[in-house]
Amino acid sequence: MMKKFLGTDSPLDSPQTIFQLAPDCFSIDGEEVTVNGFSQLENNCGRLSNDGMAFFFGNKSLYVANTVTGKVRMFSSDGFLLVDDEEIDYNTIEAECRHGIHNARRKEICYAGLNRWDGFKEGLCAITWMLYPDGRYFADSDGFGMEDNDEEEVYAIINTDLEIVEPFRPIEDVKAYLDELREKKREGKTNRI
Repeated sequence: MMKKFLGTDSPLDSPQTIFQLAPDCFSIDGEEVTVNGFSQLENNCGRLSNDGMAFFFGNKSLYVANTVTGKVRMFSSDGFLLVDDEEIDYNTIEAECRHGIHNARRKEICYAGLNRWDGFKEGLCAITWMLYPDGRYFADSDGFGMEDNDEEEVYAIINTDLEIVEPFRPIEDVKAYLDELREKKREGKTNRI
């Protein structure tokens, strides 16, 4: 399947986003993780989370690595989200994020980059993407330029195989939602996670 990136169908516009490394490429020292032999992450120190997962943040880029299996996924680079259209719930975003839908459609990361909401627990983690900041972001020191809006942030749920199991969309209470998904997973009530 060809990825859509920046509104085109050209495979040349779709960078490789999933890499398989040997697990011994990772050097772990406490919570710090480095990677040897993978140019995209050399000289970049990652942070170890639970479940053997590591996060590498850079200039508007996010790589997540499973240090046990060696699988690495690049979720964003150079200010753009690198996911398939099916991994973004555009309908819900359009309904709930009137300012941020334009950034979502362009897969553009304009504010704060991607981040992890709370690290991995029981094989699941939420990734956050701020589509549009709180209106105070635009104000100068006198308050001029402030807009009347709340922050618009969306979340995707990923597993340790680096699959997006729940697409990017607004989630009211991320903690409660993750708790619910983890409970369903423990009880074997879902096979999609």
